[in-house]
Amino acid sequence: MDFEELGALPDFANALRARGFSELTEVQRAVLAPELANRDLRISSQTGSGKTVAVGFVVATAFADQAEGAAVDAASVGSKRTARPRVVIVVPTRELAAQLGLELSWLYGRRHLGLTVVTGGTAITGDLRALSEGPAIVIGTPGRLVDHLNRRSLDLSEASEVVLDEADEMLDMGFREELESILERTSDRHRTHLVSATFPPKVRALADRYQRDAVVVEGTVTTQHQDISHSAIVVAANQRTDMLINLMLLQPDHRFLVFVRTRVAAAGVAGELASLGLSAGPLSGEMAQRERTRCLADFRARKLQCVVATDVAARGLDIRGVQKIVHYDLPESREAFTHRSGRTGRAGEKGESILLVPPHMRRRIEELFRIVEADAQWQSPPTPAKIRKAGRKRLIRKYGAFDQEAEGDPASSSAPEEYQRIAARLLERRPPEALVAELLHELGAGTAVEPREIRAVDTPSRRHEGKSGSSSEKGSFGGRRQKAEAGFVPFDVSWGSKAGANPQRILAHTCRRGGITGKQVGAINIGAWRSVVHISTDVCEAFEKAVAPRDPQNPQVRFTKGRS
Repeated sequence: MDFEELGALPDFANALRARGFSELTEVQRAVLAPELANRDLRISSQTGSGKTVAVGFVVATAFADQAEGAAVDAASVGSKRTARPRVVIVVPTRELAAQLGLELSWLYGRRHLGLTVVTGGTAITGDLRALSEGPAIVIGTPGRLVDHLNRRSLDLSEASEVVLDEADEMLDMGFREELESILERTSDRHRTHLVSATFPPKVRALADRYQRDAVVVEGTVTTQHQDISHSAIVVAANQRTDMLINLMLLQPDHRFLVFVRTRVAAAGVAGELASLGLSAGPLSGEMAQRERTRCLADFRARKLQCVVATDVAARGLDIRGVQKIVHYDLPESREAFTHRSGRTGRAGEKGESILLVPPHMRRRIEELFRIVEADAQWQSPPTPAKIRKAGRKRLIRKYGAFDQEAEGDPASSSAPEEYQRIAARLLERRPPEALVAELLHELGAGTAVEPREIRAVDTPSRRHEGKSGSSSEKGSFGGRRQKAEAGFVPFDVSWGSKAGANPQRILAHTCRRGGITGKQVGAINIGAWRSVVHISTDVCEAFEKAVAPRDPQNPQVRFTKGRS
């Protein structure tokens, strides 16, 4: 079916063809329905279903009076000091703003529209210069848009199309006041559109307040993305990094986007991977924009195999070829799970979403899978033997496979001549099989680092689980003594989640105070006000002596040995 027959304007059709599109997605077709003309829209569609292009179609109404190929008169949309755009699009993050800017730039390229992106974390002087040129479309984050409205470098009185993209995320981030300020400074003549993969009650409440007779437009809204498989692995909290290492070693040609809750965890996990020689980088909202841009550029260029990101920083990212999503920290809601998982399986590609599940959380994750109707598989951790076997197979494929018709002389080599001379000398002195075996050993059997041993863990039965978690959690923080795992001694720690404790921070603090390594730490259980950390019996006595003195850096954190 031709794009023109779907109602897209000719210049859009040409732009789509030039971009390699052969057909429109479901949501893109839906917004072109004639009966939606001049209506406020609530666009709901699966992540990765083409919502950005759909938004481009929707806001084209603002330029209906413009002939194809004609430039918008800058004087009609702004002055030398104040921009008066026809379209304003509000997004939660800098990355999503930049991404939208790129997408709409090629879509509207034949219309020669001025388009400006304004976000926090960048020099405001650059914004002022761009806004003074009178852009017809302005895309920005809530705080920076309000800043320009207050400076009077931006005026929304002429805007006929206002879009809130990922409205649920902006409300979660605390931008309600900014969104209300933006919407209240627009004229009564504009259309207001909300775009999101999900519409929880708080988003609907905002929509009801500012939209007029809105129409719900649904594209692909299946709870389980057809191109994403879901799996979960039960693993002790303090072995999640080891598990992540094994997953990366098992499939080194795959790119991983790993989700954590905090910027501290993003930096810590990425730093540990990088220290082992694995290509990984952090991505969080507190990083400078230049660092975030460089990290994403390296990820897109495959210079990084793994990016460890917070939910906010990764919101709305569209990076092709991300095969694996890893929930290092579990998602806090169904919506978070949907948005995270939607970073893979895009544009018809296949992807996998993997949850690393502490034993006491298995029942809760099973319930999540039931709610989202995900046909998920519970997997066993990949063993070092399996990883080494996969590495050996890669070496054979890389150095042993040979297609004479495609590659020519089987004796030829693409290695530099200098290395070929060295190879000839070595073969004069050593038997070929022994030499190759030793070189393969040097390569590490096809893996970048040694695979990790993952301890087997028991999953609590249903009768031992309460509403707030497992029985071990209740025992730790409800006054009863917790049973220690074999070979480890429990230590009570005067630091809980209410004061910012998490497994990564507890582990780092424990190793620093006790002078031990992460491998000598067992299960870590986080409570609201206190936590329990298990220390190997081999180092227990030395650890108890090391942590006895008050710590000058954190004097409020004390360790008390429990009974094993």
